[in-house]
Amino acid sequence: MVISFGMSIIQNRLNRRDAIFAASQYLTKTLSYYALIDENYRNQDVGSDHNLNETLLRVYVAILDFTIEVKKRNKENEANNVMALTDQPLSTLKDTINVQGQLKHLAKTDKLLKEMKSLASKAMTTQEESQPDSEAVLNVLNNLISGIKSEIYLIFDALNKCPENEESKERGSLLSRLKGLIKRHSTKIHILATSRPKQDIAYKFEQFSKIDLKAHLAEDVKTFNLIIKELLNSKERYISNLCLSITLYRNTNFLIRRFRWAELQIIALKKCRKESQIINALKKIPQTLKATYHKVLDGVESNDESLAREILIIICLSPILFDTQIIADIVELPIPDDIIKICTTSFINYFDKKVQLAHFSVQEFLVISEEGGEHHKCQFSAVNGHRYLTKKTVDILLEKTEVLNQASAESKAPFLYTAKHWNIHMTTAGGFDTFKLFQECQPPIQRATSLNLVQTVECILAQDIDSSTEYSPEAKYSALLLSLTKTTRDNNTFVFSARKGQLDVLQTLLNQKLPLERSLVRQILTRIDHRKAGNTKLVSILQTMWDQNLLREKSTKNSDEIEPSLIIHAIMNQNSGLEIVKIFLDWQPRISKKDTLNLLLERCDVQISPTILERLETSIYRFGFSRTKGLALLATKRPNEVPINDALFETFAQRLDLEAFKALMQVRKSDVHITQDALETVAGNRESGNVFGLLWPQREPRVVFTESMLCNAIKSNPHVEEVTNFIHKNIESSLTLSEETIQKLLTNSIKGVIALKMLLSSLTSGFSLSKRVAEAIYTHSNAIEILSFLANKGFDVPITKGVVSSAASNEVAGPAVIKYLTKIYQKPLPITEQVLITTAGNDEEGPKVLKIVLQDNPSTLLTLLTNWVFEAAYENKDTIVLLLGQRQKDLPIKRMIDRIAKGSYTTRDILQVLLQRNLVNVDESVVETLAINFYPLNALLSWKPDSPITEKALIAGANDIRSMRMLMGVPKSALHVTENVLVAAATESSNGELVLKVIKYRTGSLDITEKVIREIIKADRLINVLKGFLKKTGSRITDSMLQDWPFDPEGKDNYEIGDILKWKGELFELPSTELTAEIFVERCGNEDIEKFWEGKQIPVTDHLSQVAERNPIADVEQLKAFLEQKRG
Repeated sequence: MVISFGMSIIQNRLNRRDAIFAASQYLTKTLSYYALIDENYRNQDVGSDHNLNETLLRVYVAILDFTIEVKKRNKENEANNVMALTDQPLSTLKDTINVQGQLKHLAKTDKLLKEMKSLASKAMTTQEESQPDSEAVLNVLNNLISGIKSEIYLIFDALNKCPENEESKERGSLLSRLKGLIKRHSTKIHILATSRPKQDIAYKFEQFSKIDLKAHLAEDVKTFNLIIKELLNSKERYISNLCLSITLYRNTNFLIRRFRWAELQIIALKKCRKESQIINALKKIPQTLKATYHKVLDGVESNDESLAREILIIICLSPILFDTQIIADIVELPIPDDIIKICTTSFINYFDKKVQLAHFSVQEFLVISEEGGEHHKCQFSAVNGHRYLTKKTVDILLEKTEVLNQASAESKAPFLYTAKHWNIHMTTAGGFDTFKLFQECQPPIQRATSLNLVQTVECILAQDIDSSTEYSPEAKYSALLLSLTKTTRDNNTFVFSARKGQLDVLQTLLNQKLPLERSLVRQILTRIDHRKAGNTKLVSILQTMWDQNLLREKSTKNSDEIEPSLIIHAIMNQNSGLEIVKIFLDWQPRISKKDTLNLLLERCDVQISPTILERLETSIYRFGFSRTKGLALLATKRPNEVPINDALFETFAQRLDLEAFKALMQVRKSDVHITQDALETVAGNRESGNVFGLLWPQREPRVVFTESMLCNAIKSNPHVEEVTNFIHKNIESSLTLSEETIQKLLTNSIKGVIALKMLLSSLTSGFSLSKRVAEAIYTHSNAIEILSFLANKGFDVPITKGVVSSAASNEVAGPAVIKYLTKIYQKPLPITEQVLITTAGNDEEGPKVLKIVLQDNPSTLLTLLTNWVFEAAYENKDTIVLLLGQRQKDLPIKRMIDRIAKGSYTTRDILQVLLQRNLVNVDESVVETLAINFYPLNALLSWKPDSPITEKALIAGANDIRSMRMLMGVPKSALHVTENVLVAAATESSNGELVLKVIKYRTGSLDITEKVIREIIKADRLINVLKGFLKKTGSRITDSMLQDWPFDPEGKDNYEIGDILKWKGELFELPSTELTAEIFVERCGNEDIEKFWEGKQIPVTDHLSQVAERNPIADVEQLKAFLEQKRG
């Protein structure tokens, strides 16, 4: 009774009551009708009496059969009594009556029943409204439970199915009430619930026992499989007992068993017609559900893959269900039934005339976290899926250009869906900052470009919106401060679409045939990225530009030559330069070469000047391998023009692959010196492990094998095997490595066992497995393999507190290493506070290690869970949850908040846990501490939107434009935008100009003071900053500002103070005072001093002549002569 009463709180009874009422009304009216016939029309002594008696008899029999069937089903399963009343019995009853020629009367009865049902619905609605609210019902339940002395059990199945979304919050309400019941009746009430691992449910019930059902499904799956015995042995198919046994064994002996997995295997086996086919199929059964789904996807025809992906995206991510016709219309598929054929019933099927996923696990498989790794073409991330739906829905909307009335609109189901739901997909696709003001938003055409909404771009262009509108979120200081609306020129929509790889949009823009400046064409060639769109689209873009005379040499009319400067800019394109140059060359007689420089060096006769060489060598350190290979090619092709010094050769030794090195050495062997430094560098070459073997025989005399060569060969080298094999076979050495070196080698080596073998074979003095070396081994990703290798070699690895701590810190194999230690130690491991601190700081495997440690040492660890352990877990949510399950009193919250403020983006999850458990008192100090880090600040203000915002908080948040937007967007907050806040924003090195822009948009102005200007000058040396502020605010340049201008006489650096003179006539006049004259005479060059005196009548005193003698920059004698001339 208690369970029934408790469940009735959340059970929706309207459907059940409607069904019962309808059936009862029908039965009553039918009996009444035939009772009247029986009483008034039987036994009339006419010829039809017999037939009427037979008809009435059959109707009565049908009603009795219906009543018996209902009673029978009600006894068999009370949970199905609704179906007993509304399913087959009632249908059978109606059919019988219809057969008896009463259809005309039933139609009238149905009409009456419909009217009665409407009245019943109104009556039930009134009844529901008259019922007490949930709190009143809960009070009754509490009183009832209190009156029961025995224990009470509440059972919930599929608790996650209880709705919880923006429209419906039933689950949250239910969970809160259950939590209240448990707290109030903790000694007598028990709750058993099954659920998917939803975050809110896990949080509410985290302190209670949990059972992973997946780990206990083996017997259930086995029982499930036994059900197919009758099917496999049916009349249509003969299968021997041996084959059936194999089937059942194979389907129930994999480690990971799920009902859905077993169901799919059964479906596959049903298609087999012979024993041999079944046995062969069993050999190929995928061992997991994921592998099974992969096998299904692999069976999709290659021509249908993109179509299958689109269909699956629609079904997985759309907020409503569709029939096949609507989906077919959306994906432009002429035959709707092909949807099931393409995606197969393993993934989708019909339910209630709607297309749905065949199982919830299908969506879990198809929707992946991100699309960067290996995955099937039909899998997709939620973000990319919603981006596809955004593009598709917007295209559908834009296709409808005619005026629609209600009738015509309702006939277009895809259009109605997109009109209602397109914004859901747009929002979920991401890229929105809700704290941005309208002025800060990306221009519509660039937003459409980033989403590759070609039709939207076309519509914007059709409205005469300037497609070259400039936009750049990284505007330079000078541009912002001169005018807070100007931006740089390299981010107009042409360049934006080229840089983002949205070449369909770029093609649309070019089709407008707008006049483009040559500088813009250069930017397009430099920034275009074809990797997403492909070579064909790149060819089309370049051909369009050629046809519009955007690439032709302008010096001669009707030139058929590409302007040389454009080729140079194309070469500078790191993503598409090679392909562009190949396309250019294909327009002439085709030349097949290997890379851009090869092509150009074969086609042109350009002298390589020392200046070019110097710039190329400098660019190596900025652009790395790509520029190094190019410079090596120049050195190979132009040996007389490119000298190779030792420094350049060492750069080659570090970054060139084997093929490039061979080509270089064939031509320049006599020009290079294989020194000891070069060999030490080449031992760590990350492009090829064979370069060391190529150069070693060509080394200079007296070059010997060194410890550095061995270290570089082993540590962090993906080609360690190739290098070490050469060393082992070709070099004899008596090296003696220090313990510290051995430790570093084992720690840094990618392949630990190979490094260890190398050490054992190379060290003539033997190998000592010290405490430090052992600790280094336990931190290695291949620790288990190394330890097994050492055990086979007879080494005894000591197990100390330090070793356990090292194992706990292993971010790749930590849990496995801890289990390994537990197995060989055969008693509780020596766990200390330091071990727990190390475990808590292990961001990757820390939670798993901590679980193992807590399980093995449950009682002794409570005293070791110190404040330091909690602080170390400041970036790992799972670890902090585990720790809070052991201790929640007297936590070091302030110190934890300090650590969170300095952490990465994961700290927001930690803060959310603390906030949800009411462990953080949100006050001014907490906001001020977290304002420096956007991620926890976002979590904080989402939890408490009305948090107090102070000047200190704004100063801390000035380092990030997102933080400043959030802080200034807090409702009902008195903003304290002081002089100090502006200084903090303006002196921020990376985003200062944008932070200032945020402040201006929200306050309406910037109160720029002299202190702000001086601080900017000290921080950045940027004349344009001062220039912009002065122009914006109308301030004057004062003596004190010039006096505070930074100056380094020893370094002869006046921080470009003389550039102020270039503003004359443009902005403000400099002060005509003796102090200003003294500043210029002491700090500037002769030209700037003479320019300063133009138009000024400043007396020259003896003091100025003495100041001139201190000038470290000017020609002092020339300066003194100038001053004497002005004195005269």
